[in-house]
Amino acid sequence: MVCHPELADQVLRDPHTFIRGGPGYPQIRTLLGDGLFTCPNAKHKRTRRLLQPPFQRTRVADYIPTMVEMADAVTGAWRSGVPFDVMREMTAVASKIGVRTMFSAEITERYLDETQACIEEIIDGIHREVLTSALGVRWLFLHRTRRFHRTLARYEQVVDVVIRAYRRSGSEHADILSMLMAARDDAGEPMSDREVRDNVINMFTAATAAGPGSIMAWALHLLDRHPDIARRVRHEIDSILGGDAPDDSALRRLELTRHVVLETLRLYPHGWLILRRVSTPVELAGQILPPGTSLVVSPYQLHRQPRLFPDPERFDPDRWAAEDPGPREAYIPFGNGSRKCLGEAFALTEIVIVLARVLQNWTLSGQAASSGPVVPRVNALLEAPPLVMTPQPRTSHMTATSE
Repeated sequence: MVCHPELADQVLRDPHTFIRGGPGYPQIRTLLGDGLFTCPNAKHKRTRRLLQPPFQRTRVADYIPTMVEMADAVTGAWRSGVPFDVMREMTAVASKIGVRTMFSAEITERYLDETQACIEEIIDGIHREVLTSALGVRWLFLHRTRRFHRTLARYEQVVDVVIRAYRRSGSEHADILSMLMAARDDAGEPMSDREVRDNVINMFTAATAAGPGSIMAWALHLLDRHPDIARRVRHEIDSILGGDAPDDSALRRLELTRHVVLETLRLYPHGWLILRRVSTPVELAGQILPPGTSLVVSPYQLHRQPRLFPDPERFDPDRWAAEDPGPREAYIPFGNGSRKCLGEAFALTEIVIVLARVLQNWTLSGQAASSGPVVPRVNALLEAPPLVMTPQPRTSHMTATSE
């Protein structure tokens, strides 16, 4: 376990000595293919370059209207005073955003519902499949394993059909899939259909598996537990948005809302463990590590060290207004180095936009604080547990002091 931020930085920034690997990695790669998040170092540099265009900051701004539309599609079904599981609802928002930004062409309309259903089942079962395969006990869950692999196979088929349809149309659809298919490497070569498919599956898994949806749910829960901060956030949202939907200009001015997201990511980073394996003998903190040594870097552990983040258990978005909220190498909710999450700008934009839209239109109240602390669900990723909250509609022009 690498517990010092400078050592963690050394490990994450040297992908040749500290390669991607560890318990469960071969199983994940078998299931998800050789996409950006699962491919070995030999393929990673080329793949990352090919995938960069859709995730440039200027491109991410183009997705904001879709993010707002999908947030409204989910929250439009809420009813005043009728409680729901906010984790389930925010995961649904993230899933819809993922599908719509990946596939926007009319030719994919017939597959959207099936695609989303497949994704939800894959996300629900992938941790179990990785764990039972690594432990050699898949025979204990044969029915679930067969269903999972049928779903994964069907999802791969659907993605292949869509890729072929895009190629036949020859049109630009202003979505992520179109940009992936148009990308060329340094030699002018495009990705093969298999590479495109593996990366689509990788990205959907990353986008919906305890990622943005979980952070949205945690943020709403933390604001409910800290009403003074919640009032300030609503005041900022009302002052900047009024009755308008959030856009790229508003995104840059929603400073406190963004700080809430950064602080939520500090407390509950969805990628709570980063696994690496030593490829060649190396000295780390005075210890000689032989090849094959497994290393763990934990953003969760780093983010909660008192010497790095004073009073680390306290939800304090204002710490991000300071010039130096903590050592840069100690805050790694999206990893670090060449393997740092390529979708960081997309995810931060998505979470801030959805959070602003929800709080613009709704007040959410959870169970009383006296009910005790909420404990995360821990598996391959860190997930928010079911969080029951009750919505009440509000008008966007209402000020925080009048509520």
